[in-house]
Amino acid sequence: MFRRYRISRPPPGAYEVDHLIPLELGGSNDVANLWPEPYKGSFGAHEKDRLEDRMRADVCAGRLDLTSAQREHRERLVHSLARGGTTLIGGGTLLRPRWAALA
Repeated sequence: MFRRYRISRPPPGAYEVDHLIPLELGGSNDVANLWPEPYKGSFGAHEKDRLEDRMRADVCAGRLDLTSAQREHRERLVHSLARGGTTLIGGGTLLRPRWAALA
């Protein structure tokens, strides 16, 4: 995954390989649904995890249907990136998930 995003020698503990559509919202482990997500930044892995937890709870409670949750999750991520929510990685390179081009 790191080679795919041209990240050589990622610092230990700086990233997690994450899902565009999280598994708990019906996402898959297909490579097209994965990207190296930084822990730091304006919308890092920890913030995204909290969003995923809230959305899963809403789906399970019937407050949000699964298809809407998947669409909203993806749109929030793309919107965050479009507003400058990119994250700097080693040497000041901007990391944009490959799916961000779909915005």
